[in-house]
Amino acid sequence: MDFNRHTLQSPLFLILLGALLYWLLEQKGLSFLAACCKPLAYAALCIYLLEPAVASLSRRFRLSRVGALLLTFALLALTLFFLLYLLLPDLTRAVLSLADLLAKTSLASHLPLLLENAAPLLERAGGLVENISTLLATLLMSFYFLLTHESLGESLAAFLYPLCGRRADRPLLILHLLSQSCRRFLGRKLLLAFLQGVLLFLSTQGANLLFHLHIPSPLLLGLLTFLGNLIPLFGPIAAALLCGVLAYLAGLPELIVTLCLTALFQQLDNLILSPRLLGSGAGLSPFSTLAALSVAASTGSLTLILLAVPLAAFGQTLFRAWRANFNGYRLPDRWLRYRP
Repeated sequence: MDFNRHTLQSPLFLILLGALLYWLLEQKGLSFLAACCKPLAYAALCIYLLEPAVASLSRRFRLSRVGALLLTFALLALTLFFLLYLLLPDLTRAVLSLADLLAKTSLASHLPLLLENAAPLLERAGGLVENISTLLATLLMSFYFLLTHESLGESLAAFLYPLCGRRADRPLLILHLLSQSCRRFLGRKLLLAFLQGVLLFLSTQGANLLFHLHIPSPLLLGLLTFLGNLIPLFGPIAAALLCGVLAYLAGLPELIVTLCLTALFQQLDNLILSPRLLGSGAGLSPFSTLAALSVAASTGSLTLILLAVPLAAFGQTLFRAWRANFNGYRLPDRWLRYRP
């Protein structure tokens, strides 16, 4: 096993080591030490999510690696600025409406509560600054890693084959199957969340036109619904509550219509769209998808709920591969070029 200084200094080794330490320290309750490894764990996730976009742009437009990477980050920045440009007027109106609502009540009655919560608010502001710095560090690490490495899986193959030789075939194949299950699930999950956001945006716009309501900021409601539906179980509930608060600023009829529309689309997603789209994308039947989500929800673990469908699909694929002695399953050619 050739475990030399070059291996220890490789970016992939540092990222994997940081992600592993972050998980272990969080499990042991040492969150103050886990925070040191958080940027490396987030960088591994960011690299995993961005590498298909970089590879697709490079292949489709025949760009160099640097050009595809710069174009990917430029598209991300433009998307962020475009959303801010669209949402800033709505956010400003919502804040002003909330300020008017508070101005109508006695400020003296709210003063003790504000003083009591001043310290937690300042602490959360400091946490926001920390999260922004972590995000910037994550993006920079992801940029430089993707600049010099084709993909996380290919880098893992280049990392393991010199160490373990052909004994790395089976672990790499299992990781490849897991990665395929996760990618299919993430693609379908993004599609479902996008559909939820678009449906709420169009329906609230239609309700304003047809029934002469004044539901505020339909675009902001759609964006909150999209972001909330990316997080299983608790995300849609939090998004519905935020949408309800914004709608209540306009009046009780707007609140009732917004909550009814949110509940309707959520039930449509839970009973019809998710079992079919998530299951078909992951290679599971609707029954298997609902069963995996139900078992994960009974544990109360948010991580397990988030990974229930891809893990069930991975288990099914792994069982079929094991029964076939992994015949018909092979690694990508780019990975195999590092095989001794």
